Amino acid sequence: MNDLKQLNTLISQVYNISKKISNSNNFETLSDTNTDLLNKINILEDELSNKNKELENFKKKYDHDIKIKNNELKEKCEELNNLTKVSFVQSLNKQINDKNLIIQQLENQISKLKTHQIKESIVETKKEVNSVFNVENFEDINGFELTSYKKNYYLRDLETNELYDIVDNKPGKIVGLLNSKGKIKFN
Repeated sequence: MNDLKQLNTLISQVYNISKKISNSNNFETLSDTNTDLLNKINILEDELSNKNKELENFKKKYDHDIKIKNNELKEKCEELNNLTKVSFVQSLNKQINDKNLIIQQLENQISKLKTHQIKESIVETKKEVNSVFNVENFEDINGFELTSYKKNYYLRDLETNELYDIVDNKPGKIVGLLNSKGKIKFN
């Protein structure tokens, strides 16, 4: 903008000088004025050249800055994509942990069922042992009394009231206790 103002100023000076020349036919004045004008034009051309160079430098710097910012933007986009992948992996890990908890619960239930089945098979084995027991072949054992409960026979220790299963007409393992009220409590 300043360059245009200066150029306008020079043009108006040239116009004024040309009026003076026409008013006075002084050749020297004209020559000096032309020299002044040429010097001023050269100065303006130099200034314009410098401004063009500054503009080019500014454009190069701007292009460079834009390139850097674009690269930074690409890096940020890649980081975001990686974070999205990490989030997806975390989601999958959570699902795996949830499934592992369900598996563990099911394994615990299976273990309980197996334990229950083992206990039932032991009870059935005891029943089989007792069912094979024949009362007519039983010989009295000192300190024990033959007791029946729900069609099963047991030996009761007369001192402790403990109930034993019968193996080969002898006391086996302790299976329960006869309390003071006459009720049987099994282990």
